[in-house]
Amino acid sequence: MLPSILAKQLEKGIGDYIETTFPMTNEPFKGSVEKLLATKDSVYHEP
Repeated sequence: MLPSILAKQLEKGIGDYIETTFPMTNEPFKGSVEKLLATKDSVYHEP
């Protein structure tokens, strides 16, 4: 398997896990996890 494809699949899986484990249901915090995951180098770093 190509490392770049594997890295993207792993990033997607970890993002799904984080969003499921830490749901933000309070109105002020809605979307904060998605924004964090979308911010470059905040959670994931380029290989």
